[in-house]
Amino acid sequence: MLICVASSCDIIRCPSCNHLALSRDDPEDWDYVQLESPQHLLHGIVHENGFGHLVRINGREGGSSVMTGSQLMDFWDRLCRYLRVRKVSVVDVSKKYGVDYRSLLAVATGCSWYGQWGFKLSSGSFGITPEDYCKAVDSLSSVPLSNFFPHSRSPRTQLQNTIAFYQSLSMHPLTTIRELFLYIMELATSNSAQNRIQPKHKKQQSYDAHYQEEKWHEEELQRATDIALKILRAADQWVATRTLKAVTSHRIGSPQLVDYCIKTLGGLITNDGMVVAVRCNSEMSTVEYRLTAETLLLPNNVCTLTQDHLFRDIRFLYDALLYPHTMHSYRPQENYEHAKKSAMILLDCKRFIKHYDLEEGFLPQNPSHLHIWCKVELADQVDDPPCIPAELLTLPQTATVADLKVEATRSFQDNYLMFQSFVAEHLLDCAIASEITQIKLLFGATGDVRIKGRCTGGERRFAVYRMEKGMDKWTVKCSCGAKDDDGERMLSCDSCHVWMHTRCAGISDFDRVPKRYVCKSCKLTNKPKSIGPRLMYSSSVPYKRCRTGTGSFSNAAGGSLRPHIT
Repeated sequence: MLICVASSCDIIRCPSCNHLALSRDDPEDWDYVQLESPQHLLHGIVHENGFGHLVRINGREGGSSVMTGSQLMDFWDRLCRYLRVRKVSVVDVSKKYGVDYRSLLAVATGCSWYGQWGFKLSSGSFGITPEDYCKAVDSLSSVPLSNFFPHSRSPRTQLQNTIAFYQSLSMHPLTTIRELFLYIMELATSNSAQNRIQPKHKKQQSYDAHYQEEKWHEEELQRATDIALKILRAADQWVATRTLKAVTSHRIGSPQLVDYCIKTLGGLITNDGMVVAVRCNSEMSTVEYRLTAETLLLPNNVCTLTQDHLFRDIRFLYDALLYPHTMHSYRPQENYEHAKKSAMILLDCKRFIKHYDLEEGFLPQNPSHLHIWCKVELADQVDDPPCIPAELLTLPQTATVADLKVEATRSFQDNYLMFQSFVAEHLLDCAIASEITQIKLLFGATGDVRIKGRCTGGERRFAVYRMEKGMDKWTVKCSCGAKDDDGERMLSCDSCHVWMHTRCAGISDFDRVPKRYVCKSCKLTNKPKSIGPRLMYSSSVPYKRCRTGTGSFSNAAGGSLRPHIT
């Protein structure tokens, strides 16, 4: 079942799915032609076996004027629960702010955008496991921002100025990469057209926990404030936060007290009626303060950040801190290399999945029926047997073994083209059970059963559909541990014809593949075989073979689908 949500409210039937004639003899190509219509806000596929694939979401950035990406995901999630979908997979290659959104959100929040709806990493490319992914997220997000401020007298870089700018804005300490990105993204997702940072007087706000631990006396706070006011009065012009900190730090002493004092200066009224004004200097990436007459104070004394400013800084900080190919280096070198590796892992993890069948309440709450998970094994299948997931069979309370086999035969025939001639023969776990034995006595109301069967009279038809990768015999064996195509660029050895990732073979993703390639193993054994034409699989090749596992979507366009989300 192909699910489409059109952006035009007067469209009753999906224009690209209308009059669709699907032949059971041609199941491979029909779904791909439905996916690129810009009129659709959402594309999802749900197979008869209960496995689904979220293919496209076009939220605000995708041109939607009707619904946001979050609203579309809420709709899709509710629909899947209503249809009792078992599992849903998605390939997350979404972009936002001009960056890879899955990496940005993983660092800022600990999970991908789809993680808000319970999606978790299914498998990463290059043999990356979910455990590797979680470690990479924790490692990269916990990198201290102090790493980018070495103790030197050299002029500040743009990266240092940008980090310090948001540290001066936040009323909470920003000490790690996660805290920095989370704070900026909270500003960027504000409902207002412009984000207004309005510092409050220290007597009007609750102390941050970081500052509460210091427990400064009122006399210390007043003294620090008087020192800062004296400097602003003498300057009689806009003073940058960094300059104000440098001048006051020696006389005040505590860096934490200096930081807190400056952040609470905005809007402060002196005894002679002067007011501390505050503004954002976008060109210099700094917050500035000035002591001025109250009549000249800007409305609400706010520090305004535009969306363009925030988006620009997100892109810059992403390139400098999260993107492995442009990440700014720092010392010690081993820590930088570890962070760079973690950033690469986040980019290489695109496949996420949600298991609805593991949620409480997935099984129908009907005491008058039995709910049996049925797994089949085919007789006379020795080499590469098909991996078919278990089917949920709903039977009456009085159902017998014979009824179970009839229902299993019907269910697998209806759901799988390769099982059109399938016939259930006997139960593997209870071979001695008679045909009239009641199922409830053997497995209970919600048990599991394995059935042996065979496909009769359709061996040739079965062979056509049994291999997701096609009828060609080919092998993936890469040094990263990958045993199957994971959607990344691959090449085959001209000697042993085994496939491996170009990156793992020492060929950059940005370099061309050589006309002839022999893997390290063949070079050591020095046993060349016949040389065939140079073959390569790449995400840019329009019709590459790929296999994403049972129940996951295999896109012939190799990742060209890019959900747009907000």
